[in-house]
Amino acid sequence: MYTEEIGARILGKLHDKGWNTYKKSGSGIMEGSCAEVIRTGLAARLDVGGNYVLLPVADRPIDLAAVMGTLEKLAVKLDREMPTIVAGGVREAFTGFTLNQDSVGLHVPSGLRVGYSCFLAALDTIVDAKELIGDGKEI
Repeated sequence: MYTEEIGARILGKLHDKGWNTYKKSGSGIMEGSCAEVIRTGLAARLDVGGNYVLLPVADRPIDLAAVMGTLEKLAVKLDREMPTIVAGGVREAFTGFTLNQDSVGLHVPSGLRVGYSCFLAALDTIVDAKELIGDGKEI
């Protein structure tokens, strides 16, 4: 069952791994442009029914060029492979998630849904963007 405490733990784990969480408008995973999502800004909290996209931490998180620059740095470090998550015993490309009252829908090719305890554990398996590209601050 979703609680604000769980939401805070999710945001904390993602931030610790160098990921910013952006809330998407609309209910579809593919709705809205990347620019719209970034301009909307970081999710300060998570809500049931919300669709969220993950992008690497950037010094200016609502500046499209800054965010795309850090995404490009990460893509180079990952040899152009998508970041992944291991959930339900399977490693899949991972771009975000949708919160439901009692589960999390992962934005992965299989469309996997998992419980909150499984999702919190799975977040430990995502790539540490901060380790690969730093804290997003420009040099």
